[in-house]
Amino acid sequence: MSTIERIKIALYVLLYILVILNRNTDLATIGVAAQIVFSEQIVSRWLRLEWLRRECERTYDDVYRQFQTKGQMDAFSIESLGRYEIAKATAALSLSSRIFERSAARMNAEWARIRATLGL
Repeated sequence: MSTIERIKIALYVLLYILVILNRNTDLATIGVAAQIVFSEQIVSRWLRLEWLRRECERTYDDVYRQFQTKGQMDAFSIESLGRYEIAKATAALSLSSRIFERSAARMNAEWARIRATLGL
């Protein structure tokens, strides 16, 4: 999902730069273009998605490392779950069900491989 968002933001920013660089463009049009690019639904959404991706990867790495070391899971599991849920709630993003369904088989196979590696 982040790849699609990256492509969208790049296109919007490119169009915005083209509008600004065109000397014949009315200032009202530049204002509208700036409002579109920097509105809640484009740049802010992309930044929140990148932050959520980074937090999820960090949580995954922490939990994976914990399973590898066979350490105490109670407190660490609660902390990791809490950090993940806080990140999800703070990002306030709806993830694409179409992308989820399309990649479900690949992700299930990857999780099976991870479980086998960890001996779960």
